[in-house]
Amino acid sequence: MLRKDFVTAMISAPALTRALASGNPQKPRRNKGGTKKLVVVFLRGGNDGLNTVIPIESTQYARYAALRPRIAIPIQNVVPLQGTSFFGLHPSLQPLQPIYNNGHLCFIHCVGYPNPDRSHFESEAYFETATPGNTLVDGWLNRLLQFGPSAGGLIRGICIGSQLPQSLLGSYSVPVSSNFGNIIIGGDDENPHEGNQILESILSGTPTPGNEAVYATGNAIFQMVNNFSDRNYNNYVPENNANYYESSAQIGRRMRHAAQMLKETPSPLNIELAVIDTGGYDTHSGQVVGAPERTDVGHGSLLRDLARAMKAFYTDMGPTRMQDIAVMVISEFGRRAYDNDSNGTDHGTGGVAMVMSHNINNRTLGSANWPGLSPGQLYQGDDLMWVHDFRNIYGEILTSHMGYDAGTVSSILNGYSHSPIGIY
Repeated sequence: MLRKDFVTAMISAPALTRALASGNPQKPRRNKGGTKKLVVVFLRGGNDGLNTVIPIESTQYARYAALRPRIAIPIQNVVPLQGTSFFGLHPSLQPLQPIYNNGHLCFIHCVGYPNPDRSHFESEAYFETATPGNTLVDGWLNRLLQFGPSAGGLIRGICIGSQLPQSLLGSYSVPVSSNFGNIIIGGDDENPHEGNQILESILSGTPTPGNEAVYATGNAIFQMVNNFSDRNYNNYVPENNANYYESSAQIGRRMRHAAQMLKETPSPLNIELAVIDTGGYDTHSGQVVGAPERTDVGHGSLLRDLARAMKAFYTDMGPTRMQDIAVMVISEFGRRAYDNDSNGTDHGTGGVAMVMSHNINNRTLGSANWPGLSPGQLYQGDDLMWVHDFRNIYGEILTSHMGYDAGTVSSILNGYSHSPIGIY
């Protein structure tokens, strides 16, 4: 992490000052065991839910295949799922099958919100503020970080990447980096940490009148740097032979660093939230290259990299840690029910979400109230209709996993009162 990453840390300075200035920070909130943690993965571009979790019931599959003559996954290549004869998985998601079989993974189909919008910018903003149709700036995950017994007492959340998503914008500032363990302010090859040392020496003195806030901010940042000093991405060795395929997949690198930052070894950090973005899902063309079932190109390669990263994270963290962790995967919308002439799909409505967590109750959601793929059942004649409001997924994770009460969850969701959909 070089100068650009330090700048992103500086953007977070006011909240870091409040969070770190206290010499005796409060303990993180706990619920039925250890500190509950959440990883949020946003698939930017609009993931094609119909080719991710495929309706294989005979009537629905026939309609699916007819709508998608160029890109439909052949029925013989669909990965079967225990306990359902209605849904199966894209072959690229094969690595997730054992996690699903263990009862630790839920696929939620037909995810959306009232009055759907097919614009990336609008729909992303709705998902990230948890308020469809809004003009808000602050994000729902930032509001999450403002609540709880430890609010303001720790660096509770991080973003792994190059810039903060809207979900993390707000009064509780959050550091962002691709390698939190290698913050370098300046220097040269002979002494790369010279800038750190010089500035830290300056800030260790008595603040000059009128500059107390600057000194407090600088010292807070250095405390953060010191706290993260044993989390250099390049030195991390995953446990249990977990393979993130990080050399070829950005999502693998980011999930790998999330595991490193969420572990309480070699030193406790008490981070409760890690947010990851990954792109490429706007598959207007080339969603399928060659055979639709291929896993090494197009949409298949995106899902392959995601599945590998999720499996590696699950393996790396191990069963004990995973009892306290939930991973939620979301995207701003699904794609059109029918394919286009470019072997792709255009912006749609109902999409797919995933929750990897302990004590999953229903491993698939969406078949009981499946809206159908007949022409009269499609939204505006084009899209799989939405059924599950994404805010109900957020709310159920916040209550059943994170342990927040209904009133707090309503505040986090900007006044929305959620209804559990049966994940837990």
